[in-house]
Amino acid sequence: MNPRELILLSPYRLPAKDSLMIANDDIATWCNGYSALWHPAVVRLAGGPPRVGSPYDHEQPSPEHIYAVPDSPPLFLPDDWEQRVRDAGAIAFHVNADRDLTLAGLKEALLARGEAVEETARLFDLEADRVAPFFGIGFGYVVVETLFEAMDHENLVPTQELWQDVQGAVAALLGPEPEAFRDRLKSAAERLLG
Repeated sequence: MNPRELILLSPYRLPAKDSLMIANDDIATWCNGYSALWHPAVVRLAGGPPRVGSPYDHEQPSPEHIYAVPDSPPLFLPDDWEQRVRDAGAIAFHVNADRDLTLAGLKEALLARGEAVEETARLFDLEADRVAPFFGIGFGYVVVETLFEAMDHENLVPTQELWQDVQGAVAALLGPEPEAFRDRLKSAAERLLG
């Protein structure tokens, strides 16, 4: 299986240079969708960090993609878009302002695909204190990325090395020494600070 690309479909990006008024439900949905793409079960399948993509650029879903599809604001996608996702071999899940419902939808979408079901189920059964640091790294990543954009500065985060650390943390959670995941995430966090 090829590494998947993680896409949050949204007309919004975090505001970097221009102010932007986003409704509470819209921003909660955006944050839940973006952070869900940092869940260890998804990180394990991906080749790099999530990115935000315009729905118009993904009317024809691409193979090997995982799409987070917000309920708010409503996206304008073709009526048969979900069938197109299945036909392309992609995965899509719906995102809303409730994090638990969003993660339940993600779990259902990944398990329905039938790839590495045992590992996926194990990662979704992790205690919250093992999953939350992944969400924190994801939040830090998008904030730092937005700051570089706001400063018109090249993004200096060593993304490839950071992603290797995050994936190493997932491997540790599935391996014989699950506590080692903290060291890998600490290394990822230090790369964000660097």
